[in-house]
Amino acid sequence: MTGKDLNRAGHLQFTPNASQSARGCANVSNATYSAALALLLCCSGCKLVDQTTFGARLAPPAPDQLTEALKPDSRVPLVIIRYAATDVVPQVEALRTAVELAQARKPDAKFDVVTVVPARVTPDQQIAAAQQTQRDATDVMEQLSDLGVDPARMSLGVRADPAISERELRIYVR
Repeated sequence: MTGKDLNRAGHLQFTPNASQSARGCANVSNATYSAALALLLCCSGCKLVDQTTFGARLAPPAPDQLTEALKPDSRVPLVIIRYAATDVVPQVEALRTAVELAQARKPDAKFDVVTVVPARVTPDQQIAAAQQTQRDATDVMEQLSDLGVDPARMSLGVRADPAISERELRIYVR
């Protein structure tokens, strides 16, 4: 018989018929093996994607970045909001006036909202002050947005300053 036959174990077995030569079947299997070999060679340089691919640990900042972060900012802030004061409302009005003047002078002005924490306290106190001031900075950034400043023109930063004793928020114009 030719075509599909049952072997002794009862499984289907393919045997070539007169139109299929043994050489034609050998060529098909050689082509299959060649394709599989080519695929293996192409994939041999591939890297398996795993947790380390996307969740790699960040490298520590360069020493010059650390020293730059510890230097006092030489820019003159547009507005300083000191959170030691209990009445912050008048400073919000000052923010509104200052932003309007800055935008009148430079319509595409960019605003850096910088959280400044005292450097002469413990690291835990610095972290707590930075977290609180970050929440305040988010509120100020929302106010800036309400004043018409595009969020793409705002950036948020944090800095420690040995010259201050209470947390504050500084807004710089670029």
